[in-house]
Amino acid sequence: MSELRANLIHTVFNTVLDKSRKGLVDIEEIKSLYDAGMHPDVNNGTKSPDETLQEFLESFDDHHFLFLDGRKDSGKVSFEEFENYYANVSVCIEDDDYFEVLLNNVWRLNEAKEETKAKYPEITSKPEPYQAQAQVQPSYSPPLYKSPTKRGAANFTSIDNTLDLGAKLYNQMQSGKKEQSKSTSIDAVVNGLRKKLSSRGVRGILGLAKQFKVI
Repeated sequence: MSELRANLIHTVFNTVLDKSRKGLVDIEEIKSLYDAGMHPDVNNGTKSPDETLQEFLESFDDHHFLFLDGRKDSGKVSFEEFENYYANVSVCIEDDDYFEVLLNNVWRLNEAKEETKAKYPEITSKPEPYQAQAQVQPSYSPPLYKSPTKRGAANFTSIDNTLDLGAKLYNQMQSGKKEQSKSTSIDAVVNGLRKKLSSRGVRGILGLAKQFKVI
């Protein structure tokens, strides 16, 4: 899951659900705050608000049951469980923009941000986690060319070294092409798996989890 999506999930939990930062939220409160009428699929006419709400309630209940894994149900949901649920949702959504619109809409995130900022200024002033780290770019220094020690004399050692360097560079290029090919094959498999999981939907993925305990 990308950093953008992880940030969104964290913001929804802290800003909309767990405003006092207790770390646990009542499951019924989560269901009551979910605004199915603002779901993108409802806005474009693909689904009705009732269908969307029912899908969320059923899928969240299924996930809650799996997450407990035999433990006693306290009726509370932790951030870890909430994040885990939306990690499953994320698998079904390829586009980051759609994922962002989805969470912003159904949880009315922008409205909640303003409300929380006014009510808990000391909390909202704290920096959010998942800060992006500066990436260090690798540097490359080409080998220095050394001129022959004797002017006009044939320097076979220098020529041999040049040929060896050329052979090494060629082998590295060929190796790079093979690695790129492997990477392309892996990407194709991952994309194919993503499409299959997406076609199943969140409940389909949770159904698989029930059978094989993959979550």
